[in-house]
Amino acid sequence: MKKKITIGGALFGLFALGIFIFFYPKVHAYGINPGASRLSGQNLYQTAKAISEDYNNSTCENVILAYGKDFPDALSASILSKKLNAPILLVDNKFNENTNEALTYISAHLSTTSGTVYIIGGTSAVGKDIEDKLNSSGYNNIKRIGGNDCFDTNLLVVGEANVPKGTPVFVASGNTFPDALSVSSFAGAKSFPTLLVGANYFPDKTKAFIENINPTDIYITGGTSVVSQDIENQLHTLVPGATIKRLAGNDRFDTAGLVAKEFASSPQNIYFADGYGFPDALAGSALAAKSGDPILLIDKKANILPPSITSYLQQLHHSGVRPNVRALGGSSVVPDALIEKAENILDGKPQNYQGVLVDGKKEGQGKYTWANGDVYSGEWKNDKMNGRGVLVYSDGTEYSGTFVDNKREGQGYIKWFNNETYTGEWKNDLMSGEGSYTFKNGDKYLGSWLNNKMNGTGKYIFKNGQSLLGTWIDNKYAN
Repeated sequence: MKKKITIGGALFGLFALGIFIFFYPKVHAYGINPGASRLSGQNLYQTAKAISEDYNNSTCENVILAYGKDFPDALSASILSKKLNAPILLVDNKFNENTNEALTYISAHLSTTSGTVYIIGGTSAVGKDIEDKLNSSGYNNIKRIGGNDCFDTNLLVVGEANVPKGTPVFVASGNTFPDALSVSSFAGAKSFPTLLVGANYFPDKTKAFIENINPTDIYITGGTSVVSQDIENQLHTLVPGATIKRLAGNDRFDTAGLVAKEFASSPQNIYFADGYGFPDALAGSALAAKSGDPILLIDKKANILPPSITSYLQQLHHSGVRPNVRALGGSSVVPDALIEKAENILDGKPQNYQGVLVDGKKEGQGKYTWANGDVYSGEWKNDKMNGRGVLVYSDGTEYSGTFVDNKREGQGYIKWFNNETYTGEWKNDLMSGEGSYTFKNGDKYLGSWLNNKMNGTGKYIFKNGQSLLGTWIDNKYAN
């Protein structure tokens, strides 16, 4: 009879459990200066033209045209750009006022007699009428490089570069652009071809190319969701003697930071581009490749620099390296505030982290403030929350306890914004182990937890003094 009286009350109390599943915020950081060099126009075609003018504002012998509203063809072109000393201009799929931006550059800088226009992609990407317009303007040296699909075009472009046997290669997704963009300037600068694959699609021609050149090193850019583990395994089989390294962060911004750390320890410039849009970075890859400088991706809506990018800039500062900061695109895609933050980091000015840094990473005691108002004060190790600390969320929730690699782990106490509290054990950022929970209505639970739910032996105490002792399974009283 007691069970019937108390189970209903227990379920009422348990209803409140749905609100207590919280997670630590992702670590963000500030960083960039309005006075930095900005290459931009009113649209992507004008921006590409502005970048090309910076690349070469005198006579050039080669230019590259690529479709501006899709990315795979232009992604392949950075290695060819470096080889040919050619800027990458973006065009529409037919001749119009947008495409005219590229033709204006060509008219001003390319010789009609000796200059060559390389068109990347088939006629569905860069229309035949654009080629006809070039011919009618006196440009007869036109070479179109286009295959049946983006993977086929990729190999044709790489083939045009004539890379020697043993040359290292990048392997990146041809279905998404961020990871390939992050390595595009290094692919050009080092003449390492970028080979495009699907998440689980490894073209036979690409396999044959890799077997043929037998690269000494293979760099996979991006996690297994964009370039699968199966493809990595196949690479090991194709080139058993190659060193294979995957450069993959938690997201596109993190990956860009890791790539920059790997290949640009002493850059002359750093280029910032929109991480959710590809055209500006596509054109910018040719410019960045001239001196082997990185293209760093940012989130224009976040008004903060991603943590991996911040860490990279801090590393440069501590190494005594002070590159120029350049923005690819207007302030709507690369905000002035981010430029200012990057400049400040490179100049060693205080950021939203106050504490000890070792090799550009947070280490020891420190305080970090996120853009959304969350604040962590406590111990750090290897740039992550590790050890004891206090994390105060912007909604008023406060956790005090231990962390392991940015996750609540071990003993901790939390008080949510609605005054509910938990004291006890945490595992992998979840309430797991022995703990005591107090609900806002005054009920309490003392006992075992697993993955934020009452699991195991426990006692539920109602505010009226009644209690329920027994076994719990996923917040439900079992017996």
